[in-house]
Amino acid sequence: MKQQPRLTSRTVSRPTADAGPIHHATPEAVSRRYASRATGPAAVAAAFSEPPAQQPETLRQLFTIVEVCRATGFSDSTVRRAIRLRHLAAITVGRSVRLTQVDVDAWLDRNHRKPR
Repeated sequence: MKQQPRLTSRTVSRPTADAGPIHHATPEAVSRRYASRATGPAAVAAAFSEPPAQQPETLRQLFTIVEVCRATGFSDSTVRRAIRLRHLAAITVGRSVRLTQVDVDAWLDRNHRKPR
């Protein structure tokens, strides 16, 4: 049984005669194929200068725990405890915690005590 030669980084695989002809794309065919894929500094600048085609109507502004503490006057531990006890809704991605204005306002409204 004849062993096949091992392919290494120095071994070059050459097509055999019965493999058929090798077709190379002409420059015109390549330019037509990639015409919609504009690249380069001008294309990147144009992509960022145009507004996105479908931008959401409203984007939620997200606040960190420190920003919420500064705005409300509560301590860091109070806000973190409310998040841990699920009294205050939070968005977490990995170790990053963000809060929305709507969720903070709802939390404050739920804990508001009316005077007698």
